[in-house]
Amino acid sequence: MFENYIFSGFGYSAGKFTITNNDIYDALKKGYFEGFAEDKISGSAKFEKYRETHPDDTPFDYFAGNIMGFYERHYVRPFPPRVNRMQVESSLELAVKAVKNAMLDAKVQAGDIDAWFVSTVSPYQQAPGIAGSVKSFFVDAKNYTPAFSLMSGCAGFNQNLQKCI
Repeated sequence: MFENYIFSGFGYSAGKFTITNNDIYDALKKGYFEGFAEDKISGSAKFEKYRETHPDDTPFDYFAGNIMGFYERHYVRPFPPRVNRMQVESSLELAVKAVKNAMLDAKVQAGDIDAWFVSTVSPYQQAPGIAGSVKSFFVDAKNYTPAFSLMSGCAGFNQNLQKCI
């Protein structure tokens, strides 16, 4: 027998440090990163047309902002990385905050949840999945509701990569 499920709450959490496209572009220019093919984009007809209305934008602005829709990101460490190590939040800590926010939004208690779905692209642990660990912050060991960990990157990123050139 199949039942209908309703996702009734939304919650998120993010690292406390903001990284902008300009921060990343500066790091690219200083050699901190490799792999961004600026010449492929700057030589494309689509970029040249875009530059007609955005003359000050770099190929990275075009790619990250206009094509991908990323203008800033949130991270658990300052950017660029520093030599001294600091205590940072883990994916698990961020997930627990997000679930608390979702339960507040939905006005439900942990015991009311029939299944736990947790998704991340930067997992705290590979196996077992993070969903069981998140669930353990909210219910006791006698709670047998299933917990599903979804770990994957955005396939749309790879598809949009081709749109910009």
